[in-house]
Amino acid sequence: MEIVLFMDRSVSSGELEVRAAAKLDNNFSYRTIVVVHFCWLLWTGIVELHIRLLQVMNYEYSYGI
Repeated sequence: MEIVLFMDRSVSSGELEVRAAAKLDNNFSYRTIVVVHFCWLLWTGIVELHIRLLQVMNYEYSYGI
């Protein structure tokens, strides 16, 4: 199985849209899709949490709170 991720930045919403296209073989199961999707959501959640934390720390540093 080969999984290809396409990342597309939407101008209107400013958010990153990720689409996964999987080239399936005979041994592929839908559980793999669920696991990959869950791991991707977990990873993006961790990244977004760190970005927000850095923004808060930068705000506090800039304004001396």
